[in-house]
Amino acid sequence: MTNPLRAKSVRIQWSDIEELKEKMESLPAIPVSPPTTASARQTIEALYDSLIFLRRERNYGYEDLAHYLEQSLNLKLSPLTIKSYLDLAGRKRRKARSKGSDT
Repeated sequence: MTNPLRAKSVRIQWSDIEELKEKMESLPAIPVSPPTTASARQTIEALYDSLIFLRRERNYGYEDLAHYLEQSLNLKLSPLTIKSYLDLAGRKRRKARSKGSDT
């Protein structure tokens, strides 16, 4: 029994391959659209500086931040989740900064 998904043996001319290769290399790039939505974690990462400012300079607690984000963006996160996401974002930033200073 033959597999219908198996490619049939086809012989391609090397000149055709080279010609196609040149055409492919000259194709224009397809523009990449920036994403239009963000996950909850991406949102916290994008707002990291502002959220840390509110925590440190304005004395907002994690519960206050959770309430504010729910009122502003309808983003329902627990205070513990916000803390976890902020901690993760801070570690990512520190790691990126330390890698950048190594070079």
